Amino acid sequence: MLPRLSWAFSLVATTAIGLTQATSLSSGYAPFRYGNETFQTYYKTFGFRGSSKTPLIALHGGPGLSHDYLQILSDLSGSRPIILYDQIGNARSSHLKDKPSSFWTIELFIKQLESVISHFHLKNYDVLGHSWGGILASEFAVIQPKGLRKLVLSNSPPSSELWGKTQVELISTFPPEVQQTLATGYADPNFKAAMLGYFHVHGCTINPWPRGLNASFEYTFSDPTADVQMWYVIVGNPAYSHVLKLHLYRGGPLVNWTVVDRLSKIEVPTLVVNGGEGDITKDWVIQPLLDGIPKVRHSKFENSTHTPFLEERSAYMKAIGQFLKSY
Repeated sequence: MLPRLSWAFSLVATTAIGLTQATSLSSGYAPFRYGNETFQTYYKTFGFRGSSKTPLIALHGGPGLSHDYLQILSDLSGSRPIILYDQIGNARSSHLKDKPSSFWTIELFIKQLESVISHFHLKNYDVLGHSWGGILASEFAVIQPKGLRKLVLSNSPPSSELWGKTQVELISTFPPEVQQTLATGYADPNFKAAMLGYFHVHGCTINPWPRGLNASFEYTFSDPTADVQMWYVIVGNPAYSHVLKLHLYRGGPLVNWTVVDRLSKIEVPTLVVNGGEGDITKDWVIQPLLDGIPKVRHSKFENSTHTPFLEERSAYMKAIGQFLKSY
């Protein structure tokens, strides 16, 4: 199920994953040693072989999604290598349904990121984190890791309090029965339909959704362990019952999380990205990032919700490309 071999070949563009030119693609599995155990991290790279340019590592959202919806970042692979991977517990990487709540920490995901950097022997690199991936990226940046050159926080909050407030505000516009389903969480048989309906309005307004985005959500619903454990402490039977999806229950390392008081420790140039009024990360949500990070820039995509790289693809790639070339 987890082959150790990797491969590389020339991939001609297909609209299925959003590539616009022939590019070098490689994928495989890298060992992730954590504690006394070794897990597997699935990765995919674009334009990596033979390149001496600084690579961009992209961190997907969730927790619980997959790299698939970020494959569109391969648009940037003509100017730099792109490294994508599935986070632990998700998609094609090792699934860990039987791990206790105490196992699931932000440090776990930071260690996996560090293992990816080590696997590719990277001396310098940039990091882009989207949504939860931005939370992970900001936590990584505040420890001032060696080799980090630039940081992109795309549609990502600086605290769970602000994230919860904006979620409640947006969800309150939906019918009461949808609100109740979203509040019940995975235990409700209608939760998947309700969550997808919510994200079709505030996550990505392209119709139909790109295949990669659909695939990422399917991975979450097939195994929501990472999502549930990072937001909530499950007591007793981990059947995900009585889970409040509005992120207001106490429990799990992301509840009561904040990086606001540590933002001054981010030393590298940082680009903060958000969408328009339909985005979950509204202007007032990201403002602490703009106030607290010393070397910060801001790009706003008025015609997008939570995925401007899909909704305003060309403009987004241009903004990211220019930022990574700057300084």
